[in-house]
Amino acid sequence: MSRHSVHFSSLFFLLSLLVNQTGYSNTIHEENQTMLKRPILWQTSTDVPEKLNPVNLHQVYFREKVDIAKIADELTTSANDPYEASLPMIISANLGDVGHYKLALGKLNEKMDLLNEKPENFERWMRNNSFKAWMLGRVLLSAANMNDPGNIATAKNKMRALLEEKITPEDNMAFNTWAWGYLAALNESEYLSCRKKMLDDSVVLSEKYQAEPGNHDALSNALWAWVMDLSAASAKNYKDYHHIKQKMIELTGKKSITETLETGLLRTEKSNDYPAWALAKVLHAAANMQDWALYDEIKPAVAVSIEAARQTDKKAEYALAITDNQLAIEAEKTLRLRREVPMPSAKRARITSP
Repeated sequence: MSRHSVHFSSLFFLLSLLVNQTGYSNTIHEENQTMLKRPILWQTSTDVPEKLNPVNLHQVYFREKVDIAKIADELTTSANDPYEASLPMIISANLGDVGHYKLALGKLNEKMDLLNEKPENFERWMRNNSFKAWMLGRVLLSAANMNDPGNIATAKNKMRALLEEKITPEDNMAFNTWAWGYLAALNESEYLSCRKKMLDDSVVLSEKYQAEPGNHDALSNALWAWVMDLSAASAKNYKDYHHIKQKMIELTGKKSITETLETGLLRTEKSNDYPAWALAKVLHAAANMQDWALYDEIKPAVAVSIEAARQTDKKAEYALAITDNQLAIEAEKTLRLRREVPMPSAKRARITSP
């Protein structure tokens, strides 16, 4: 082979390398751009479904965050029974506040142990398995939001055992139904195993109200059952989600879910149905299901109800509603506002605060 032939071969080889490297670089660039457009999956335990939005607000800034943490602290300190302790536990788990979550969970476990040992120290409506299953459902929700696999497993197993017990006259069907809703919300596997019982019992609660339409407690119990069901079905079962929305409207005969909740759940001096929290949970469910028609419909009502809870000093309702509302906002950012939005050019890219 001549010197010119060797030189030509070497040149051809170098050009081939250059072309291959350029093609490889372009491929990497395209893959990186595609990844930047994809929503980030937040890491959860294997027992919790992957979500396209935060399961808590640990890394999220919002203006009420410090005040909500203070409320959680106050509620934990003043809690005298499992129900009262469960409220700051949920709030702290929504915040992603490990310290307050552990304190509230510890307080709840302490009160649950005392309830088992000395039930006479607590109100009669708490002395039954349905109440205990309901409280464990709140532990399950909080542990899932905190990615706490140990407490997820413990709460789930205890709930299953209680829910499989024979119903007694002391039990409350609404509590049982809400517990099924919490269990169904955990992941798709639990949803499939719980959905029939959850939905069937919600129908029974609706029928109880329809048989006695002047009974507000029956209305509140049924509405909250459907709210729990909607939260469980969101991002899991499209057909069930829309069926549940229809059942909520049928229950009161109102024109919309917003009107149904605004008129059906009350906040009075004597009792509180936590309407702001229910509205915020529905907003969050709508965001997870990407039901933007319902999201846009109910969002103004959530803001009004939250402000009413603040003005009437309903601290637990206010804090629960604020955190679920913020989780809904974060879900909207990921699923509605950020998905498929192209990245700005390098010259125009800026880092801004949340």
